[in-house]
Amino acid sequence: MSQEAEYDKLVGLIYEAALEPERWQAVLLSFSDWFSAASTTLFVHDFSNHGIHIENGGQSLRAVRFDPDYVANYVEHFTLTNVWIENESLLQEGAVVTSSMLFDDRLLLGTEFYGDWLRPQDLFYSLGGIVAKSGTLGVKMAALRSRHKGPYTHEDLAWYARLLPHLKRACEMNQRLAGERMAFENHRAVNGINQAASGLCMLGLSASGRLLYVNPRGESWLRKGDCLTLRQGMLHALDAGKDALLQAALRSVLTRRVPQHLNLGAGNGTAHCCLTVMPAPALDKPVLAEQQVALIILVAANGQQRVATARQLMELFGLTAAEARFARALAQGEDVDTYANAEGLQKSTVRSHLKAAMEKTGTNSQRDLLRLVLSVPAIRDK
Repeated sequence: MSQEAEYDKLVGLIYEAALEPERWQAVLLSFSDWFSAASTTLFVHDFSNHGIHIENGGQSLRAVRFDPDYVANYVEHFTLTNVWIENESLLQEGAVVTSSMLFDDRLLLGTEFYGDWLRPQDLFYSLGGIVAKSGTLGVKMAALRSRHKGPYTHEDLAWYARLLPHLKRACEMNQRLAGERMAFENHRAVNGINQAASGLCMLGLSASGRLLYVNPRGESWLRKGDCLTLRQGMLHALDAGKDALLQAALRSVLTRRVPQHLNLGAGNGTAHCCLTVMPAPALDKPVLAEQQVALIILVAANGQQRVATARQLMELFGLTAAEARFARALAQGEDVDTYANAEGLQKSTVRSHLKAAMEKTGTNSQRDLLRLVLSVPAIRDK
């Protein structure tokens, strides 16, 4: 097969990966063979900290023909000692570079990066390029080979330069498709809760607190600027003291995955701003962390105290009907004994309801459960 035919085959693989990201492995293998490389990587580099960009708790790095232990070591440490990424001025989108252009080969021999990471793998030369760049993040694809294979040539640079536009389009298509899936997944994550809270303001936040979703009532509430506001897309309380409580609650729910309930007091109007902060349902196929709804906030402005409905408690916290009825009764002033007598139930049965309700809501005592139910913004069954 001619070089042009092989090139066309590689381009075809790139566009297959544009539609099915799992096919990037085949692209990397073919790329390695094309450039007589020992191994190839495709990853998102963060120029702000010289690290691998983290997505959803995992590394956005693909590698072929690498020892997995060395890949892990690179992510954990050697990305910080990689002398090939120090010359950032040459690492521009669409530019193809060799390691020899980025750092003197003679000086490389005396570096920790070479001695502890490249040499044990019999690697010396690299051919790479920034496929796409946005801010401090750059998608980088690099092929590495041993010293005895010799440095990459001008012909290698020319072939890679021809591939770069196709690689960039494939990454853009991946991003666009991921965005469409993100919108679908976020809708799926919040839709069930939105149905249960149709009478409330509902907001969906990313893990960093950025607003990703808002229902019509929530949009209207934010426009009024009563208690809550957006600053550079991030949710904040108007009052500095209340905002500190809100931010602490967001962090707590994100890490502990236990709902929290806040009363931010009266806003610009006469109503009190009551919030329920809950973790969003986990997605089967998570999208980028910053694009994924991680926290859901329900907001109600109530001038008078109302107890959440049994249906709300069932759908928000997964309580059974019996557990939800007891939780509501507890919020209305009853205790285990009076409720058991009124309902004709064994006290042990009611205590079981109490224990189960506390476990499902993440509360540690009957008093905490009472406070939780009272602080949940209440709506009425239709």
